[in-house]
Amino acid sequence: MIAAKNRAELSEITLQNHDVPNRCRLVLTLSPGAAPEKTAAVLAEALVGGDVASVILFSAGAAEREFQSFCEKCVPAIQAAGAAALIADNSQIAGRTKADGVHAGGSIAEVKDAVNALSPRFIVGAGTKPTRDDALDKGELRPDYVFFGKLDGHTHPPAQPKNVEMGEWGGSMIELPCIVMGGY
Repeated sequence: MIAAKNRAELSEITLQNHDVPNRCRLVLTLSPGAAPEKTAAVLAEALVGGDVASVILFSAGAAEREFQSFCEKCVPAIQAAGAAALIADNSQIAGRTKADGVHAGGSIAEVKDAVNALSPRFIVGAGTKPTRDDALDKGELRPDYVFFGKLDGHTHPPAQPKNVEMGEWGGSMIELPCIVMGGY
């Protein structure tokens, strides 16, 4: 493990690792919160915290107009930092905000529809139920990644053992990147 003493050193380590293929990278999740005025600052801090591949924005029950406004603020900042902006379960908002893709966390049919309609022009990820059958069925649809865990849950360390177990299993069985919700 490499320990960085400060942000500048961490940024240098991160830049050096960009040439390493198949490296582990961070995927952040973010939803509209109680303090939307602080979202931009929190997001900016998070994006310089490591080698961030993407940020999945999800509504957490927010009204569609509120969620779209939130995404309109976040997507440009995410992309400016060199990460992909993904919108969970709403391809219309993804299109309107010029996001890089969608995270389809629903049924197998919803993942299939998203892959057929959007791939390969946009990133399409698949969220799974906590079963191996669901992961295999969604993996066969060839999304860009398979996600283990809940976007709106499991947000505190340590990572849920079931998510870690499913991610390890998925990584050995599915020829796609596997993402495990690990908390913060």
